[in-house]
Amino acid sequence: MDSRENISYNLGGGVRKRFHYPWRFPRYFDLGSAAFVMTRETYNEGEPFPGVLPMASLGGQRLAINVTYVPEVDEQIIPVLFFQLKYALE
Repeated sequence: MDSRENISYNLGGGVRKRFHYPWRFPRYFDLGSAAFVMTRETYNEGEPFPGVLPMASLGGQRLAINVTYVPEVDEQIIPVLFFQLKYALE
């Protein structure tokens, strides 16, 4: 479901390039993009549409910060800078 509680389907994947650093943290920097095909009831009359989003990650062995940018695609959707903190439990 999307943020307006409508069913939304998507399929996608991504690519990234990893740059390594010799110190403990951050150990790497990833830069890439995610491509997808998505449906949204309130956009494009519910028909599938493609998209590509930039993404970056800065991290070490157990901890990483991921960032993705979602631009404004219509007047109902505001641009979003999405942050995700990842921590490996093992």
